Amino acid sequence: YEALFALLIPFVAMALPIFRAARLTAHQAIQDTGMAPQPRIGQFGRNMTALPGLLRATFALRNSWRRPWRLLMMVFGLSAGGALLLFTHSSYESLIAVIDRSLQQQGHDIEISMQQPTTQEALETVVRAVPNVLIAEAWRRVSVIAVAALDDRALPEAGASERISVTAYPDQSQLFKLPVTQGRRPRPDASNEVLITRALQHASQTMQVGSEITLQFRERRTRVMIVGVVDEIAAVTMYTTFPSVETITGQSDIANIIRVKTNDAPLANTMNAIDAALISADLMPNQLLSREMLRDSLDEHMSVVLDVVRMAAIGMALVGAIMLAATTLLNILERTRETGVLRTIGATPRTIVAIYLGEAASVTLLSFALAIPLSMPLTMLVLRAAEQKLLHVAAPLVFSWTGLSILISGALVVMAVVAMTVGNELRRSIRQSLAYE
Repeated sequence: YEALFALLIPFVAMALPIFRAARLTAHQAIQDTGMAPQPRIGQFGRNMTALPGLLRATFALRNSWRRPWRLLMMVFGLSAGGALLLFTHSSYESLIAVIDRSLQQQGHDIEISMQQPTTQEALETVVRAVPNVLIAEAWRRVSVIAVAALDDRALPEAGASERISVTAYPDQSQLFKLPVTQGRRPRPDASNEVLITRALQHASQTMQVGSEITLQFRERRTRVMIVGVVDEIAAVTMYTTFPSVETITGQSDIANIIRVKTNDAPLANTMNAIDAALISADLMPNQLLSREMLRDSLDEHMSVVLDVVRMAAIGMALVGAIMLAATTLLNILERTRETGVLRTIGATPRTIVAIYLGEAASVTLLSFALAIPLSMPLTMLVLRAAEQKLLHVAAPLVFSWTGLSILISGALVVMAVVAMTVGNELRRSIRQSLAYE
């Protein structure tokens, strides 16, 4: 169906002028010179494009209004394609910047989850002995159910089928660096205070700073207070101290994950060394996850969606560029005799090339002037949606200079094609140009 639709488009485009020409009477067809009065919009455009002291620029701008509807179609195609191209690149670079900033704020490079809980000291002793490990901290992660305060029912936003993860960091942790955007951190000696991520705050109106909730771990229920909110990408979790998680679980001196900060050595090599050291110590790891792996995974998710839009944008911009190049080349052929007249009255080849390039450049610059402001609100809408529904962290706009450079490169290619065509046309003698039919 897609191929059939693509094949029908040029036939439909050709059918409209063919049907119009077929309806002309023989007398109308013979009398038709192919010239018609310029539409009012073209006359208005010509009157508004006077540049005092710049004769060639004025001539080029006014020539671009000879076919006003064709001009508007070219501007629409180029500006729409350019806006979509800038939108995809700006959206991607903005989201990647958010991901990189969030990963930097985590503090660790590698996280290892264990198959069985063990003591904090045993885990840290083994991992700290591995080369290239700067900091190793044993943490604790458990799964709980948040229970409603009044009637002891599971919260609908976090029921038994969607359990909440509670991660506990040690006192004086060097790797817990997530910024607290609301409230404060739990006190080191507190046994009933927790932090929640913004994703968890968005998922439940019940969970707000200052509110109390009941957490159920197995058959044990504990009343805790939410004292702050932290930013972390798409993490529906809670953070707390070891005393608080011991109160929640009733277990002490137990750790089941370890987070590691390394030096500049390749993370893959360090992960392999940590894996081998843990296995040698009969501490079986369950999963090893590095910052690079997490970034690649998030990057892949972003790219899958944006690549589709980027391909559509490139296609639309390419159609606009082809339309601009083809129209300019057609104008050059149509105005062969006009070029001969200009050369007869003393116009140099440089002046003629500048006029034609000025026409193409005016269309391109106008399209760029529309594409950039059009791309901004589209990008902001996507970033706001990603911030609220996907990332749950602040996503500021990053303008893509890469996307702009791609547009400029395409414009330069079109200018080069126009210059080559005009140069080839100027190889005709003045007599040949004036005699051209």
